Amino acid sequence: MKKCPVYFVGLLSAFSDVATSWAAEKYPELVETNPLANPFLEVATVLSGQALILHLGEKLKVNPKVTVTVALVPPAVPFAAALNNLIHITLAHAKQYPWKEMPLLYPEE
Repeated sequence: MKKCPVYFVGLLSAFSDVATSWAAEKYPELVETNPLANPFLEVATVLSGQALILHLGEKLKVNPKVTVTVALVPPAVPFAAALNNLIHITLAHAKQYPWKEMPLLYPEE
């Protein structure tokens, strides 16, 4: 069973949450809800959760497909947080964007 793609999904998920959190800090109306957020701790938590699930799956002789499917659950949490961050960034950006200057939406009369 190849474990690298599973860990890669975990890394991408944690990185997407960290990257969108850093992008959200540029907007003054958006505030981090977890001020103790640590990107290294987030990556370590996701990867260790995946490693534990994969290790237990091997020791208990569970079907590898089931083990890999369950190992994709820990990356779902940071991925959901990243999607939430993207929604908040989009809403904050829409309020700041000069929509009146966009000629396709508001043609000059």
